[in-house]
Amino acid sequence: MVTEQDYNKIANAAYNVDSSKVKVPLSEGKEILGGKYQVLKVKDNTDNGMQAMAVAPVDKDGHVNTSQVVIAYVGTNKSDPDDIATDVQSLGMATSIII
Repeated sequence: MVTEQDYNKIANAAYNVDSSKVKVPLSEGKEILGGKYQVLKVKDNTDNGMQAMAVAPVDKDGHVNTSQVVIAYVGTNKSDPDDIATDVQSLGMATSIII
C-alpha cells in the first residue's frame, strides 16, 4: 500500500525526470525510494516544460504491483520560460472556455 509519506517522496522524485536539471534523469525501469517503487513511464516534454512519471510499488519478491500505479506531475518551475509559457497558455485556454 502506498503511504502518504511515499506519495510526497514520489512527487519530489518526479523533479528528477527533467533532463535539463539533472545529469542522469529518471528513466523507465529505474527503482526509486530504496527499491520500494519502479518507474514505469516518464515524460519529459522539452517543448512545453512538462515532466511526469508513473511508478508502481515493488513487493518483497521484486514483483511490480501495477494495480497501484501512482502518477506524479512536476509543478511549475519558475526559472523555466517554457514552463511559464505553458501555464499562461493553459490559463488563457481555461479562461476562454469559461467565457
